[in-house]
Amino acid sequence: MQVASSARAVVNFVEGTKEPVFSNWDPARVRMDIVPVEAGIENIRELPVAPTLDNEGFALVRHPVAGDWKDQFWIDSVYVPSCIELVCNLTGARDATQIFFPLTRSSEPVGEGVAYAGSFLHLDIPREEYFGFARIEADKAGFDLQPGKAAVFNVWKAITPPPQQMPLAICNRHDLTEPDYVVGLNDEDEYPSHFVAVRTPDRRLRLSYVPDIAIDESLVFIAADFDPAHTLGCAHQAIEPAGAGALNPRTSIEVRILALF
Repeated sequence: MQVASSARAVVNFVEGTKEPVFSNWDPARVRMDIVPVEAGIENIRELPVAPTLDNEGFALVRHPVAGDWKDQFWIDSVYVPSCIELVCNLTGARDATQIFFPLTRSSEPVGEGVAYAGSFLHLDIPREEYFGFARIEADKAGFDLQPGKAAVFNVWKAITPPPQQMPLAICNRHDLTEPDYVVGLNDEDEYPSHFVAVRTPDRRLRLSYVPDIAIDESLVFIAADFDPAHTLGCAHQAIEPAGAGALNPRTSIEVRILALF
């Protein structure tokens, strides 16, 4: 497969005069005023310097794990521990544990428990609210959670072959700050919370993706940095590259790891 050095894709920002509403499971609940903007998306493999968690806030890493992605027991007992080990190795965390449950997303959701891909630029949850969820998990694990010495990392893996219909684009963590955020509501029956969308910026954002990401690789990125002196994390969106031709439906799994330093 020939891999382009960059792509054009529509990035969906959110108009912030009304509270946006999103649902992972029910598109009928989604209510947000989208502002689509065509933008250039760089191929991570073609960047002059490979991005890192310390600098850009994300990294493409080797992460070979073989198993049955439909077997929840295998995911919980084998795959999740591999994600914890990966984050510890990448960050030097003194302790780490899973936060939330492994979430499977698809560009064409089929079956119970498969969520829709988020096709607007967003972060997971506002910092203070995320810290409250992290406190619960840290207490369960017997860890001492300190606000300035912990972060949540998203380990994102495509489990369908490339090229995928809706690959994930990630924004450099330094390109967005608090004034760029629009807080919305995750309208879910079981796990309601808030999320952070991104309003239309007045500058170019540095967005990257991997058009040929393989099963033995993962994208790891900062979902929430609990140090208030740092930016929250990396905004991200499922994109549809323009002129890419016939593509495979994308299914991915994301595991969030709370790391303590």
